[in-house]
Amino acid sequence: MDGTRHSFVKHDQDAEIDPWEITNGVAGINAISRHLCYVGGLEASRQKPEDTRTPEQLQTMLEIISEVLSYAPKVKIVGHNQFAAKGCPSFFAPFWLEKMKVPECNIEWQDPYGYAKFFGNPWKRNLLVKK
Repeated sequence: MDGTRHSFVKHDQDAEIDPWEITNGVAGINAISRHLCYVGGLEASRQKPEDTRTPEQLQTMLEIISEVLSYAPKVKIVGHNQFAAKGCPSFFAPFWLEKMKVPECNIEWQDPYGYAKFFGNPWKRNLLVKK
């Protein structure tokens, strides 16, 4: 929770995903996506999703996103809950990405499971890191 970064699968930092870079995150798109996860995401009883990101985790996420955009400027950034009826990542990624001034062309707004309404806007929770 201190923002320490771990790379479980090494990649060569280009826009292409080589076979040895494929990870399992979302069925059907693993061969064309990279995955970012964080420790946390549940409220105290561990029964419900909740945005528990620390300022350090938020900063690390922004650094990773910035790095990826530097070598893959056309990438779309999407939360797992935009592909599956799951709480993960415990916030609606497009709201946060927009507030962090990630370019609009890199934000995917699809919301087939209604998590935008469920989670609301993350910047109302004082969890933001200023870019």
